[in-house]
Amino acid sequence: MTPEQETFTALYRETYSTIYGYIYRRVPPEDVADLVAETYLTAWRRRRLLPVEPLRWLLVTARNVVMTARRRAGTRAAIEAAVLRARTDGVEDPDVTDRIALWTALARLGDRDREVLMLTCWDGVTAREGAAVLGCSVSAFQMRLHRARQRLETELAGVEVDVEKGEAHERATR
Repeated sequence: MTPEQETFTALYRETYSTIYGYIYRRVPPEDVADLVAETYLTAWRRRRLLPVEPLRWLLVTARNVVMTARRRAGTRAAIEAAVLRARTDGVEDPDVTDRIALWTALARLGDRDREVLMLTCWDGVTAREGAAVLGCSVSAFQMRLHRARQRLETELAGVEVDVEKGEAHERATR
């Protein structure tokens, strides 16, 4: 193996779980492996241009790969698959009702709100890293996150879950 290949292999090993998780939470399971491979193929092709700390660059690339895949498959189908996966992933999980409500509320949010929340809560990125991924300032990222959390809270308040059917619907108002 050449030094260049060894360096790239080390990068792959260090970042794979983060990139895989980022993509997994955004697309149907059957698409994950292909999109992860596409992300790393892009990185390999541009390996000489990678920054010293490449994780942000890889997350931006993964985001672009996911967005392209969503455009091809349709955003709504991807969200429905994520909601369905949330319904079935942990059927024995005592918090399944909360999971269904959360995924339903997330699906109702706009793409920008959903992305900033998922970057922060699921992918564990800092405000600085998230800003780099989204191409905005740190303060803009923090404001987006604040507003997205408020909208998510509002959506969660309006979701009622039927545990027997594993479905969520609008909470009835009196």
